[in-house]
Amino acid sequence: MSNTRKGLVIILVIGLLGLAYFVLTKGYSGNGINIAPVLQNATPSSITTDGNITSDKIPLTVVSPKDGDTLGSTNATVKGKTAANAEVFVNDQAGKADVLGIFSINVGLDEGENQIEVSANDSEGNVSQLVLSVTVVSF
Repeated sequence: MSNTRKGLVIILVIGLLGLAYFVLTKGYSGNGINIAPVLQNATPSSITTDGNITSDKIPLTVVSPKDGDTLGSTNATVKGKTAANAEVFVNDQAGKADVLGIFSINVGLDEGENQIEVSANDSEGNVSQLVLSVTVVSF
């Protein structure tokens, strides 16, 4: 491969990495595509999504429900991503992330405002926690 091609490939890779970083931190909405930001306000000591992570030792992201959501049912499925095979706790319900770190845990909620506490811990004892607020309204 010529030096010119190598340079173009490097520029292309750097551009793609920059685009990926932008989408992960800012999100994207356009042309019928909506991508929610995954790493909002990312710093070495905190990774926040819709709640507050109290440790940066283990990643923890909740994709559903979102902080501030209004739900039409007292039953909710909390879905997210953390470290592979981590133990995950949502309020009083225990579960486990799969080998990709994906989890889905059903919880019961009360009518009105609810706090959903999510925590995850890995095999090395690292822990992350976040708290979401959702409101349940009967329709």
